[in-house]
This record gives sequence, C-alpha cells and structure tokens, in this order.
Amino acid sequence: MKQIINNLNIKNIKEVVIMKKLVLFLAAVTLLTVSIPLKAMDITVGAATWYSWWDMDAKMDTTEFSMDNAFLYGPALAVKINDDFGLNMIFLYGEFEGDQTITGVSTKMPTNTKRYDSDTSISYRLNGYFKLFAGLKYMGYEIKGDGNSTYGVDPYTVENIAYGPAAGLSLVLPIVENIYLLVNGSGMYLWGTSKNTMSEDTDANSYGYNTTASIAYYIASASVTLSIGGRYQYFKWIPDEDNGTESDHAFYGITAAATYTFSI
Repeated sequence: MKQIINNLNIKNIKEVVIMKKLVLFLAAVTLLTVSIPLKAMDITVGAATWYSWWDMDAKMDTTEFSMDNAFLYGPALAVKINDDFGLNMIFLYGEFEGDQTITGVSTKMPTNTKRYDSDTSISYRLNGYFKLFAGLKYMGYEIKGDGNSTYGVDPYTVENIAYGPAAGLSLVLPIVENIYLLVNGSGMYLWGTSKNTMSEDTDANSYGYNTTASIAYYIASASVTLSIGGRYQYFKWIPDEDNGTESDHAFYGITAAATYTFSI
C-alpha cells in the first residue's frame, strides 16, 4: 500500500511540474504580447483542414500499425498586432481508423486513433517577404486497439501527449494580383507523457519538423482568403522508459483553408 501511495505521489508531482511549465510558457507569451505597441488590429478567423496520410513505424519487432487516410480539421485565428508582430493560433483534430498486425499472423486487429495538433506562435516580420515565428506546440494521439483473445492480445489504450517550443521561418511571395505563395518550415522539441494500459506510464520526449506550402487567393471585396496546398510533418516519440511506444511518425497530405479578415 505504501508503494502504491508513493507511486501516485510521484505521478501527481510530475503532472504538477508539467502544468507549471505550460503555465509559465503561456504567461511569458502573454507578457511579450501585451508589451508590444498596439495599433488598429486586423483579425483573421476561419477554418482549416488537412487530408492526411499517417505512416507509423513502431519500434517493435513483432507488431506493425497501419492507418487509413483521414481529415483533420479545426479553427484558425491570426491577429496582426502591428506592422511587425502577429499572433497566430490553429487547432486540428481528426480520427484515424486502422489495423494492428502481428508478424506471422494474417488476422488484422482494428484500431481507432484520435489525433490533435495545435500551434500558438508570435511572428515577427523581417521584411516584405519573410517572417520569423516562435511559440508553443501541443500535440498528441490516443490509440484504442480491439486486441484479439485468440492471439493473447487484450484490448488496450495508448495515449501520448507532448508540448513544448517550436520555431521557424515563413515566406509570403506575391505571384499575381491577390494570389500568393505561402511557404514555411519549423522545428520542434517537446516533452510530455506516455500512458500504455499494457505497460507502464512514463515521461517522454519528442522532436521533429514541419513544412507547408500553399497557394492563397484573397477576395478583396469579401475580405476572404482561400488557400490550398500540402503539408509534411515528422516527429520521433521517445519514452523515458521502454513501455512499447517508441516510434517514428510521418504525416503528409493536402491542406485547405478559408478565412475572413476584419479590423478593430
């Protein structure tokens, strides 16, 4: 009983530490934002989607995972604070159906995975074309597997959550009137937790990169921007303890967005 209580206390302490890091990071972003000289602000709101392929390389000799293509979708917000600084936020969510396959076994065990991907950043304009941006990335996924009693695999849940800093460079290049090429690339280093009902829970780290390219068309009469393009994201998941979740992930697919801009 004493050992159980100690384990619970350690888990609670880790969660408190993680929350404190998150709160401190958001507080720093808030202080930086409010310290920037303000003018009339342009606010852009809308919706974004990403039709994504997901390649997961689980570092397990006997198990492979395959995911069907799926849509991620969610809200997007951008605030032009002044001519140099902006605040950007996007949140995407989607569900992937898939299968788990054990080497040498033809039976596929169904899986359902919920995935979310969120970015909050402050951008700084270097010139008329380039911007630097840095901020907080929060992402995660939850896999639920049906298992198969015939092969001794119980139903299970794996939940990996991570957050941390991300930074990158973006390019906005005019092509013709009201049509633009948008390109950006960023890197990230995250920390978080990994929970596995078939093994132990543990802290984890993740690092990777993200690239996007799209064509945007601005409809001046309606203050609406439409865009379509592509996105590639890679990250490596490394648990502190070997709980069966170490893996490489590659996401790639077609993006689209529609936004409306107004001033206050």
